[in-house]
Amino acid sequence: RTTISSGEDLSTVTQVVASALRQFNLGTEETTRVGDLLSTAANRSNVSISSLGQSLRFAAPQARAAGQSIEQTVLALSLLGDNALRGGIGGRNLARALEVLSQASAASTSELSELSNGNQKAIGALQRLGTTTRDEAGNFLPLFDVLGQLTRELDTLGQADQEVLLSALGGGAQ
Repeated sequence: RTTISSGEDLSTVTQVVASALRQFNLGTEETTRVGDLLSTAANRSNVSISSLGQSLRFAAPQARAAGQSIEQTVLALSLLGDNALRGGIGGRNLARALEVLSQASAASTSELSELSNGNQKAIGALQRLGTTTRDEAGNFLPLFDVLGQLTRELDTLGQADQEVLLSALGGGAQ
């Protein structure tokens, strides 16, 4: 069904679905759901199942480590693809964003914060914005919950302050 709706060959689709299942530690009983998810994403955005597979190769390990679902990850990759960040480029960008947000939010509440020395600007930006990135148990919140908070907080600031904070969150030169 996925190959018909995506227009891609069976071998490619099978490989991408199987990889996605392994990357998110999902059982084979989830094959249809994951295939449908990838097919829907490909049909509703400017990405193919093949490019989603390339993106997931880079993004899935960090997404899984940050507690993100396959749905949140594929949606984020689809949005990146719609903005010309497809395949490995989109996957690496999402992985980096999750890494910076996850490490900065963990370090800002940890006794080991000195170990995240390279993320001090990101930690400061999250604290300045008052963004909640973790639940009571310390788990990283779903990416789009965090992005929604960031957007609301940034919208209250002027352009110059937004640029400074976004640069800090981007993990630029520390």
